[in-house]
Amino acid sequence: MIDKQFQRKTLDILEEMCRDIENATSLKKMRPIAEYLSVFRQMEEICRKDLSPERQAAYRKCLHPLIASMERLERKRGTDKKKLVSCSRLIHQLCEQLREEQEVKKAMVFLPYNASMWDSMEGVWKAAMADKEHCSPYVVPLPYYDKNPDGTFKEQHCDIDRFPKEVPVIDWRTIDLEKLHPDIIIIHDPYDDTNHITTIDPKYYAKNLRKWTDKLVYIPYFVFPEPDLNNQRVCNYIGGFAKQMGVALSNLTIVQSEAVREAYIRALLPPTTPLERSYWEKHILALGSPKIDKVRNLKKEDFSLPEDWRRIIEGKKVILYNTSVTDVVRITNLFLPKIRDVLAVFRASKEVVLWWRPHPLLESTIQRMCPEILSEYQELVKEYREGGWGIYDDTSDMHRSIAFSDAFYGDGSSMAVLYRMTGKPVLVQNYKVLCNAPPPAAK
Repeated sequence: MIDKQFQRKTLDILEEMCRDIENATSLKKMRPIAEYLSVFRQMEEICRKDLSPERQAAYRKCLHPLIASMERLERKRGTDKKKLVSCSRLIHQLCEQLREEQEVKKAMVFLPYNASMWDSMEGVWKAAMADKEHCSPYVVPLPYYDKNPDGTFKEQHCDIDRFPKEVPVIDWRTIDLEKLHPDIIIIHDPYDDTNHITTIDPKYYAKNLRKWTDKLVYIPYFVFPEPDLNNQRVCNYIGGFAKQMGVALSNLTIVQSEAVREAYIRALLPPTTPLERSYWEKHILALGSPKIDKVRNLKKEDFSLPEDWRRIIEGKKVILYNTSVTDVVRITNLFLPKIRDVLAVFRASKEVVLWWRPHPLLESTIQRMCPEILSEYQELVKEYREGGWGIYDDTSDMHRSIAFSDAFYGDGSSMAVLYRMTGKPVLVQNYKVLCNAPPPAAK
């Protein structure tokens, strides 16, 4: 089977050739014949390697006389309009065959934006890579922007250099998704323009992607604790994630469990939308989460450590400390005192080392939602990093920290939910409790 991108690009070239030939009055006014021959010979080789004998034979009926005619034209110097017309007719036939070709691999385009969230797609990508006979997977990291307080965009980011080396990434500027029209596009950002902290480039909002593919698939980059469907507060919380454009416009939404699926469906029933339950039952599927699959199979041997990190943790228990984006907005006044208290406790320990991994969007969230503590937070991070007694992890690989740590402490975030899947201890921090509490105010 041939690659869909090869099919699209070759069609563009062949159609351009036809225009070139039809507008030419002599061979001298055409591009060099050698360029034509190179394309036809490449097509011949691709057909030989990737198509069935029946399809190879169909293309040979056009390619063989076409190559022979072009070779004769290459040896001539004058005008041969009759031969050009004959070649043009054969190229048109090639175009028709290639346009209607059925032996084409399914093109699957993965559109992550933040490299640290790649694990939400990675398992699906690996499955597609394992079926290269029928699938052509493309990983295209999207550009994204932090937002100013007024909602305008700040500087552009792209994490293309932060993906694992074994993942062949494509520069978003070099691929035209509208023209390629992949069979499947997979996303993990559901928000379009409703995220107050960051946004992907608006060109890649779901409303556009839906027009550029046969099937748009949304896989959340987060996981939930298994919900109690009798708890309305929990269902309302999950429902907030269900009522996003990525869910509304996707052909399929993949969630982690039947309980989460039911919470999504309930949230999307009338009066929220006129669509009926049967519609959402077909469009929201509980097929599990690639994030959960990966974390359950982690091994230290799969990762390397910087030498200074290895020296810090050698012979000690490792506590993974995670700070999320939710609590800093909810209880801003308690956020920094709690972190300072935690750091002080672990700095004094001789047997335990702290591995601090803040949410990748934490600083952007502080800058956007509570800028009054930004400089103090940045100074705190600087002190911790320069202290050299603990690990500060702002890399794109969350899984290494899970594999090397012995327990989790921090916010009750998606990462805490994932960590529980390892069977190792999890303790959620209470911002109102400090080990080194300040003295009571004087009366």
